[in-house]
Amino acid sequence: MATFTLITGILISAIVSALFSESIVQGLGKLLSKIDLPQRADIEGLWHVEFTMSHNGELVTYREAINVVKRLGTIYGYNVPDAENHELLKLVELNEPLRIKAIIIDNRFITGTWYHPDRKSRFHGSFQLKLGLSGKSMKGVWTGYRESTNLIESGDWLWTQRNTNIS
Repeated sequence: MATFTLITGILISAIVSALFSESIVQGLGKLLSKIDLPQRADIEGLWHVEFTMSHNGELVTYREAINVVKRLGTIYGYNVPDAENHELLKLVELNEPLRIKAIIIDNRFITGTWYHPDRKSRFHGSFQLKLGLSGKSMKGVWTGYRESTNLIESGDWLWTQRNTNIS
């Protein structure tokens, strides 16, 4: 009986070790993380965007419209005229300035560089957004260096798709 228990214990231990080995657990984690991915991330079109930024010590929410296009695997977003655009953007929106340049990773993450819409400003930074399961929303964070405060700032960035391309 003791030998049977010993052999059973060794056998169970070997099975559990094999099932939960580091490489198998990592492999299962990668597989499970891809189950809820959209078949193909199609983020082209008009997005209404909202972000927060500190202004004179107060947190301010800004809104803008960005038309997103994909060219040769790179995502470009341009500010476009829209009634919801914040007042400073209205001064340059007719020029449809470049707002973002990015790539999509794993049909889920949009990672890139954002640019201030006023070409006179050198304010720019990085961002990462996660595409929602519906493909109609993205949430993420922007970061950037602000010369006036000599600080790297960050804030939330929320995107909601409104309709198709406005090419």
